[in-house]
Amino acid sequence: MKPRFLRALIFAAVIFSASSAVRAEVAAGFVLGEPTGISVRINHFPVLGFAWSMTHDWMYIQGDYIFIDRMIQERLRWYLGAGVVLEAGHDGGIGGRVPIGLLWPFDPKFEAFGEIAPGINLIPEVNALLFVGIGIRYIF
Repeated sequence: MKPRFLRALIFAAVIFSASSAVRAEVAAGFVLGEPTGISVRINHFPVLGFAWSMTHDWMYIQGDYIFIDRMIQERLRWYLGAGVVLEAGHDGGIGGRVPIGLLWPFDPKFEAFGEIAPGINLIPEVNALLFVGIGIRYIF
């Protein structure tokens, strides 16, 4: 395991532990797309992800803060946020992203979501990022 990836994984675990110390609604599941992986939502604000690219040899850890969360219809919500992405693979990297998506809690214990998150990689070089995915989470 590469040292950069290990540091990023430890960083994500610390953030998740600190966030879950407060009594919160937690939902966890999978997201399919680019990248594909695991998605964890705590309340409606921090959303954490651990994913891997299906087209590149990269893994990602991402954390988003959702600052707009509005109802469209009775059970359909849209959201907008800002986040950080850590990339492990190739040269590694650190960047930012802006997730925009829909959230549909179709059952008291399940929710479906879809999102597009344009972003920018800042370190080691500047380049554009685009994350797109659909997923499902179980609500604990």
